Amino acid sequence: MGAKEVLVAVGAALGLAGVAYGYRQLQKKRKGRKALPKISVGLYEVTKNFTGPQMPQYLLHLSRTQPTVAVLPFPSWNSTVLCSDPQAARVIFAKCGKSRRFYGVLDRFMQGSSLFTDPRPKPTQRKDLLRAFDSQSIEHFQNVSASLSREWLATRSGVDQDFDLCQDMLVLSLRTVLKAGFDNDMSVAEAETLLEQSHQVMDEALRQAYNPIRYLLCRMKILVDNARVDREAGKALAVVEAMIEECRKKCDQENARQQAPVAAALFTSKAYEGRDEKARLRDAVIVLLAAHDTTAFQVCWCVNDLAQHPEIQNELRKQLRSCDESRWTAEVPLLNAVVKESQRLHSVAVAVFREALEDLELLSGHVVESGSTVILDLFSSLRNPQYFEKPDEYVPHRWMGSAEETRKLNAAFIPFTTGLRSCIGQSLAAVQLRSLIGCLVRDFTIERTREPVPRHSLTLEPRGLRIKLNPVAQNKDSPSHSLSLSECEGRGRRGTEAPNIASRTVTRPGSLSPSGSCRSAVGGRWVDQD
Repeated sequence: MGAKEVLVAVGAALGLAGVAYGYRQLQKKRKGRKALPKISVGLYEVTKNFTGPQMPQYLLHLSRTQPTVAVLPFPSWNSTVLCSDPQAARVIFAKCGKSRRFYGVLDRFMQGSSLFTDPRPKPTQRKDLLRAFDSQSIEHFQNVSASLSREWLATRSGVDQDFDLCQDMLVLSLRTVLKAGFDNDMSVAEAETLLEQSHQVMDEALRQAYNPIRYLLCRMKILVDNARVDREAGKALAVVEAMIEECRKKCDQENARQQAPVAAALFTSKAYEGRDEKARLRDAVIVLLAAHDTTAFQVCWCVNDLAQHPEIQNELRKQLRSCDESRWTAEVPLLNAVVKESQRLHSVAVAVFREALEDLELLSGHVVESGSTVILDLFSSLRNPQYFEKPDEYVPHRWMGSAEETRKLNAAFIPFTTGLRSCIGQSLAAVQLRSLIGCLVRDFTIERTREPVPRHSLTLEPRGLRIKLNPVAQNKDSPSHSLSLSECEGRGRRGTEAPNIASRTVTRPGSLSPSGSCRSAVGGRWVDQD
């Protein structure tokens, strides 16, 4: 076929596409539907800021200057909708599956689909995995978390030196999930290596999800970076595969259900019958990836907020020391309030993606058409001034108002999403957050020595946050604690100290701004904030 014939064929194809698109738009008008407004921002600006580390701040800028539910300028047959309204988000979550267009990018690195990327509203294996997070299993997770947290505190107690909290929490969270969910005692060095590999994969997947050109170049094996990330993904999968094989042998034992609930759920589920042999492996990787950084970064943001507000920190410490740890949930409402307020201000899950399986009519009367991809902006939804007074301010006591006030706030509180595909481990995360934050504030004064810079790569990281823990004198009149400071320090002196989590540096792609300050979008451009 000559050049002339090729041009004629391309022209004919474009012409047919134009006619089909015009006919489709005409059909929409005839149906009398209330079409969603369009965002008045160019494709280049949106793509550039969506693929950058400052995506959350840009989303917040859009939510304050554009309609809260609107169509993005992405070129595709079906619309791509951006939603930063919690009420509309609940309607969408209730009737949508996961977006194959965005989450499917991970499948190539994972060598197949997983629970995380499965577009169906009810993946068959999800019900079986939920058993790994029942009340008995959560108690097991809590005990393991407390034990490893004590080991971590043994390395930090009495040391007059600041440290990188994110690095410590990432390793601690990963080791907790491995031990509690899979009965695996991974060393600190191995955990750090696995973290580095997984972060490289997630960063590249995010870039390809928002940038179709990059995705195409990677599929054509033109970009060298993609081949490097492929190798790192293969190494990470090999590590988890060895761990899974070890778990398989343990699952024959009677106590496997109690000691390794996630592994037991994976191996006893009938949903994997007839699927490829690595389906369980991919879901195990997803559990590890989804559980470690979300909890780690949320702890860090909560600690950062408390360090900035010593008056709240002191009030919380007083309440925590007034009763035994087992009664914190019932008698220390401020603990739950500070955790929820940090989740609201710094949602580590910045945005999630869904696909409309049917036409959805929102409360505003607008219709999200079947087949549309919806980007649900959790970060901006939780700062929506229509639902939260003083949305950008840290006000934990907002969660301690009357029952009616709290009900309205909870209706707009969606950090774990809602609906059929909500976070499986949200109850576990809530328990871990309250327990670790409570123990830290009870026994230490938290001092921030370096301000973090928000950095986004699927999750929102307080990059560069450094703190110093100053021990608080033991109050003899206080109820007995699960682990006193003297016991914690004694473990380190008696030669039973935990491995030093801060002994090595986890390298993650991206860098801090030279000034180390937070940045935000103002008037379509980025400016530094003090």
